[in-house]
Amino acid sequence: MHFLIILLPVFSIFVTGFIAQKVLKFDIANLSKMSLYILSPFLAFKTFYSHQITAAYAYYAFYVLAY
Repeated sequence: MHFLIILLPVFSIFVTGFIAQKVLKFDIANLSKMSLYILSPFLAFKTFYSHQITAAYAYYAFYVLAY
């Protein structure tokens, strides 16, 4: 039962997007740009806002930026 509770919203979003693409003919390039430049910063802000930043995050950031 928990399996359906988790997957049903995800698959409903996929099906809605598929049907909307077939009916409305969205421009994929513009949607990709919007999700990259607008929605990604919102996701990062929400993640940092809802979790405490510890010293481990600074270590991970240094590790990623060092390479």
